[in-house]
Amino acid sequence: ELMSEQWGGNLTGPTRSRIGRVNYFVMGGYAGGTTGNYWVSADDFPAPTPKTLYMHGSKALKDAAPTVANTEGYTYDPADPTPMVGGNNLPDVGKIKDCGTADQADRDGRSDVLVYETGAL
Repeated sequence: ELMSEQWGGNLTGPTRSRIGRVNYFVMGGYAGGTTGNYWVSADDFPAPTPKTLYMHGSKALKDAAPTVANTEGYTYDPADPTPMVGGNNLPDVGKIKDCGTADQADRDGRSDVLVYETGAL
């Protein structure tokens, strides 16, 4: 329907009936089994709702401050840099294979990467 939707690759997702003042792309999961990969048009962008999160020793981010102090650390080796996987990159530039969503499990499992997770936001 809209030339920009076809140009942007949205050939299978919902079709917008109009273009609003704010247009954004909702990304789906890297494995393709999740909803997403479509454009949304709105008159205004939703107002952000700030949320304070605290790092816990259990590798979790929680809204309550930890009751016990904890430290985390890693050793960086310039000879073995952490690979860039997915994201807003140019494909085929340097060692970046693909841009967009990507499975981060291999990178996140490295000893030089710290990962903290939240529950549903």
